[in-house]
Amino acid sequence: MKDDVAYDVLCAHSGESAAKLVLWFGETWLPAETNPVYAAAIRALRDAGRRPVQAANFRGTGSASAVRQLFRAVLSRADALGATDILTIVSPDDARAYCAIWGFEDLLPDTPDGTWVLARDILGKELQTRLIRLRLDDVPAVRRARL
Repeated sequence: MKDDVAYDVLCAHSGESAAKLVLWFGETWLPAETNPVYAAAIRALRDAGRRPVQAANFRGTGSASAVRQLFRAVLSRADALGATDILTIVSPDDARAYCAIWGFEDLLPDTPDGTWVLARDILGKELQTRLIRLRLDDVPAVRRARL
């Protein structure tokens, strides 16, 4: 992976539907690290020799096909970067769904839902968030082929 802070915008289309996100990568900093609790969890990953990337700013128009294509693109780009983990910050409800459906794990399962200054509602109130990860070495080629 590169030593500087970098990102890619990944997009997928299926008919008139689209899905996109920003994939952050770098050896020294990811946006999630602006939250001190998340920074400590990411530091622990790096100290264990892991190389995380962060998926952020997901937007989609509701097409499951476009989301699957985007997920394949994220896996491919993460592999090309030499990443070992994909991290993302989601609401507690979405965290449960990502863990059940996509195989993510909650990095802070014993910690109550935290707030993050970059996750706010339209009135500016901080939202509850969870930091979750997908271990790329836990995603076998057979499963990737089914996406």
